[in-house]
Amino acid sequence: MIESGALDVTIVIPAFNEANRLPRTLIALTSWIATRPEQFEVIVVDDGSTDGTSAIADNFPTITFSVLPYNQGKGGAVRHGMLLAAGDLILMMDADLATPLSEFDLLKESITAGADIAFGSRPLQTSTLSVRQPLLRELAGRLFNFIVRSVSGLPFKDTQCGFKLWKSGSAKESFTRCVINGFAFDVECLVVAKALGYKISEVGVEWAHQPGAAAFGSAASYFRHAIRMIVDTIAIRWNHKATKRV
Repeated sequence: MIESGALDVTIVIPAFNEANRLPRTLIALTSWIATRPEQFEVIVVDDGSTDGTSAIADNFPTITFSVLPYNQGKGGAVRHGMLLAAGDLILMMDADLATPLSEFDLLKESITAGADIAFGSRPLQTSTLSVRQPLLRELAGRLFNFIVRSVSGLPFKDTQCGFKLWKSGSAKESFTRCVINGFAFDVECLVVAKALGYKISEVGVEWAHQPGAAAFGSAASYFRHAIRMIVDTIAIRWNHKATKRV
């Protein structure tokens, strides 16, 4: 049982060319942390940005910036941060603050109730979508989730929401086995955690689409990313079919 105020929390934020949006998120985050009973650390992983994202660190001395030498992809950035984290609980969240920080308590309740991993989900009846994605992206997301469920064996309705809370042990054991650097990393970390026997809880959260979030540019670029995610999902099943706790 987790007692309020008796745990440390690491927040991991991957950031690639987020110089414009990240300051707003970090201001909100530091203000929110000041109201909390827990002891927090925040790690921003600058994934080889070229827009001066890491220069923001000068304005946020209490936040750790870890700068990767080149762009590895969101999966590589998140994995780097998760393995650096020192907290008893580790929250991975996106730089755009699409899921309000208040939803942390919903995930924490699931951890307190016995889950090893609790993650936000958008399609559940208990979810609230205050701003929906563009129709093309929403339809593509539904198609991708259908493929994920069919190929990976995961029963979840939304693996891609970037708001996931892990117990430290489940995070370290899972992410040391992960290799996907692209956007399909969300699928991989859950596939690995499930194979290791960890209890995973899918939680409906409030969510709002943010302009520019995970933008892929042209339709052709979007198509290429979608194909890459599907290929990676198939590779995940092959890479981890023998994964188990030893």
